Amino acid sequence: MNEEQGNTLLDYIGVLSDSLTNGTNNLTEQLINIINATNVLLGIAVSLVTFTIVKIIEIKKYQ
Repeated sequence: MNEEQGNTLLDYIGVLSDSLTNGTNNLTEQLINIINATNVLLGIAVSLVTFTIVKIIEIKKYQ
């Protein structure tokens, strides 16, 4: 392999590495978005459960 071929190969590997890094960063961002959405949904669920328990306690109090 001559020097020119070696440089071309190194350039190609560099491009592949950059693509892999970008893909990994995109996946990481998507994972963070999913986790954030999950946290929001869990927050809503906890609020609903808490609200329901409070209402049940209030109803039982007045019976």
